[in-house]
Amino acid sequence: MSKRHWVTLPHERIEVTVAATGNASLPPVTIIEAFDKTVQKLPDKGALFFKTKPGQSGFDSFTFTQFREQVYKVAKSIIKLGVQKWERVGILGFNSPEWFIADVASVYAGCIPFGIYTTNGPEACQFVLEFTKCPLLVLENAVQLRKIREVASQLPLLKTVVVWSGTPVKEASDPWQVLSWQEFRDLGSDLPDQAVSERTLDIAPGNCACLIFTSGTTGPPKAVMVSHDNLTWVTSVVRAALAADHNDSWVSYLPLSHIAAKMVDLMACVVEGTSVYFAQPDALKGTLVDTLREVRPTLFLGVPRVWEKMMEKLQAIGAANSGIKKKIGTWAKKKGAAGSLAKLEGKSKPSGWSLANSLVFKKVKAGLGLDRMRVALVGAAPMSRDCTLYFMSLDISVFEVFGMSESTGCVTFSINHQFKIGACGSPIEGVDLKINRPDSDGNGEITFKGRNLMMGYLFDEPSTVKDIDADGFFHTGDIGKLFDGTHLGITGRIKELIITAGGENIPPLPIEESIKRELAIVSNCMVIGDKRKFLSCLLTLRCLVVDDEPTQDLTREAVALCKAIGSDATTLPQAIRDPKVIAAIDEAFVRVNKKAISHAHTIQKWVILPNELSISGNELGPTLKMKRRTIATKYDSLIETLYVE
Repeated sequence: MSKRHWVTLPHERIEVTVAATGNASLPPVTIIEAFDKTVQKLPDKGALFFKTKPGQSGFDSFTFTQFREQVYKVAKSIIKLGVQKWERVGILGFNSPEWFIADVASVYAGCIPFGIYTTNGPEACQFVLEFTKCPLLVLENAVQLRKIREVASQLPLLKTVVVWSGTPVKEASDPWQVLSWQEFRDLGSDLPDQAVSERTLDIAPGNCACLIFTSGTTGPPKAVMVSHDNLTWVTSVVRAALAADHNDSWVSYLPLSHIAAKMVDLMACVVEGTSVYFAQPDALKGTLVDTLREVRPTLFLGVPRVWEKMMEKLQAIGAANSGIKKKIGTWAKKKGAAGSLAKLEGKSKPSGWSLANSLVFKKVKAGLGLDRMRVALVGAAPMSRDCTLYFMSLDISVFEVFGMSESTGCVTFSINHQFKIGACGSPIEGVDLKINRPDSDGNGEITFKGRNLMMGYLFDEPSTVKDIDADGFFHTGDIGKLFDGTHLGITGRIKELIITAGGENIPPLPIEESIKRELAIVSNCMVIGDKRKFLSCLLTLRCLVVDDEPTQDLTREAVALCKAIGSDATTLPQAIRDPKVIAAIDEAFVRVNKKAISHAHTIQKWVILPNELSISGNELGPTLKMKRRTIATKYDSLIETLYVE
């Protein structure tokens, strides 16, 4: 009988395959064993740094000993509530010590935690709570509680809601009990520590440690079962690749419900003892840089849009310079680009680099709060070549990580000698990567197996069997190729592949990147053409975002770009109607089409959408990936006008 490489039920255990040598030979450990070891090694070191009120100077903190004490208190309360072993505990809120404590405490109570995106609406929250049969939800504040109350009648299995910020208002109509964080934390105070120990006795590295819901950009979200070994093994392997240790620090701001933040924020802290500083809830609205300047972390991870926003602000500052200051900036960036390439190739920096460093690079890094940063990472989606090169010109090499929830966040890793522009590194040691059915150019589906591979999809055997083949390889749905036999490049997704009426297979991503390179005013673009006679394109222009809602006002950078072509447009409707803007976009598409590999890859028509894409509009996922199917449905009538003969 062949070995089964997956499970789909919460109590089931996967067999961990340990190799004889290399990274894959590391002994499997549980999160509980890893965290206990971290606390024993670093009892008095600061673990979690946070602010309790707006405008607070400096940070409050928990040592690792205090962190574990809080974990034990909450774990006992979970047990006292009657939550059974292997039941699921939901967490809904912005990154905070309570998020970390609730997550780790759930594991110590023998339960399975999962995060819910704060951007989820009531129905999306209902879906994950109902699907997981969740009896306990820990959430941040009244705003999140209001969402759950809207769908209360659909959640008969939810018994307790805990609110960690403020004093919750308890309503007679609530079908569950509502507890404050203090009430919750004190609930199990009469239980001995042995109650927790008994829950953890038979938890093995092959048991489920958490659920990560997929983004749902191509269909309903699936609950990825991630094992203890998945989390601890990947954390240890990535730590070694980064040469990271307990002296390093991160700023926590990306959603902890996503595998990237789960790994670099929570797991790095629990398993390796790194310090975590929590950003403010409005981090992505502009305060992130303030936190970075205050903390000056040694490690930093951003999704592509975070790096792009930094680049845009720096470019705007550079554009405002003139005279000698502008000349120095241009000269320094040439030295920076040459120096970054030399460093990656193990060569000496060019002459003049040290002066450029003193005059420009040090000041830029200090302004971003990245002057102590050893390693800069980008994940969740590929970063554009232009953005990569821009930061290299400022002596900041941003290394790509390719992974997904199903790979515990990492398949390939790009750092130093593994770095290649346009690629996302080489497979981490211990992971077997193969390109399935490559075409004549070497492009095929990326598949992998290893100790990073998920256990399966919770309660979803058909999807699990579809994605994990009989040999234990996971089929990612991503299209890629290997450069030099080792460096992985991503060229698209199978589900996004456009097959035209003429039978041409066209990955949209390279075309979209080319468009964005030629049109700096464009924030998002989506190529259309499946079953069509030709390709067309939907465009959005850069607009100001207020309280997570896009406005009709162009950004300062977009207004400046309009002025450069003689347009007075300051709003989206003005830009859409302005002949000068239309002409400039037409000219850009001429340049894009000249670079196309064939006529079938050229864009014949385009249109500007009446609004920016947003998470709140359900056109973008939590990591700002486009939901292509949703966008195509929403703007179906507009798309059809492009194909009227």
